[in-house]
Amino acid sequence: MKSAYVRLFNAVVLVILVLGVSSATALCAREKPTIGNRPLREGQDVIRGNISKDASAVEVKVDGKKLVGDDVEIKLGGGKYRAELKAPLQEGQKVEVVQIVGGNLSPPQVATVGALLVDTRNTVEVSFYIGTAIDSFASEDVNNLINSDVSGDIKARGVGGFDFAARLVGTQKEKDGKNVSWDPQLWVYGETVHGTRSSDVDCTKNSAFPTCKNALADPNRLPTQTFFLLRNATSLEGFAGLRFEFLSLQRESEFPMNVYLKGQGGFLTVANGPDDAAGVHHGGVGIIVTRGPLEGTYLEGGFGISDFFNDKPKDRWKFDALVSYAINETVSFFGQITVDTDIGDGPDSFQTYFGFDFDLIELAKTFKK
Repeated sequence: MKSAYVRLFNAVVLVILVLGVSSATALCAREKPTIGNRPLREGQDVIRGNISKDASAVEVKVDGKKLVGDDVEIKLGGGKYRAELKAPLQEGQKVEVVQIVGGNLSPPQVATVGALLVDTRNTVEVSFYIGTAIDSFASEDVNNLINSDVSGDIKARGVGGFDFAARLVGTQKEKDGKNVSWDPQLWVYGETVHGTRSSDVDCTKNSAFPTCKNALADPNRLPTQTFFLLRNATSLEGFAGLRFEFLSLQRESEFPMNVYLKGQGGFLTVANGPDDAAGVHHGGVGIIVTRGPLEGTYLEGGFGISDFFNDKPKDRWKFDALVSYAINETVSFFGQITVDTDIGDGPDSFQTYFGFDFDLIELAKTFKK
């Protein structure tokens, strides 16, 4: 019964991912012209993108005027360019980027600078991640379930999975004729967490696996380990829910945030474990960053149940903090800590996660280009 349940859940996740990537591709087709795969926004002072391997230089023009001298510093390397502007871009300006290849000018990339967005998240977000979970401070109930074969005080798992989110309700609107804000938003979201115990991995053959020595040294190698992790997972967590974002904070700052309410249901099951999946559900309130390199960072607290606890599975207080930092348009580094406590003499659990997240929408843009 359990294996059929897990297969059904994975099939549903696969359908959601296919729909998400298809929606992302459709959204890309409707976007305004971009430079470096991202729309230019008011206040931006850096322009970056890919260049031909034969390119010897890059020129930048703003409203037809070529930037020279102290107006711009252009750096080339690794098939990419980075143009640092002295004066931030203004809404409505026309920007052109031209590459010089063999003494000839390439066709220019052209974009119009848009208004500063309070919320830069896509309407559909799909990603996969891979990393490590540290369960050293997890409760005995959790360790018995997902780390029963691991000896020693340091208990770690390789983890990976998929995230999906879609904005069901919410419309962009102008504020003061410049900044774009949002009506209250309703999101549907889901995630899978596939875990593999460290004792089940031969690091001599899988040195890039999350729990091995060189695990996170090179994020570009990690996607190749995802399939291995999914095939050999010994635990599976899944959850889905609704998030209602109703209040914006610090709109004019570098890191605007939304306050939200959420309701979430989920389960936890393990290979060769109990036939029934343990229910893990809660409702809560939190704040989430909606723009900038920390986009997606959140802090929340809530109340619910965790059926995997033998003692006091009900009346659980849950806290979750995640920091996400964008390394580039496709890859982000994340660190997360979760707390599950009865705020009493019952069992408590603290788990830490860290790893890399890969944005499938940005990957779709790259493939489309």
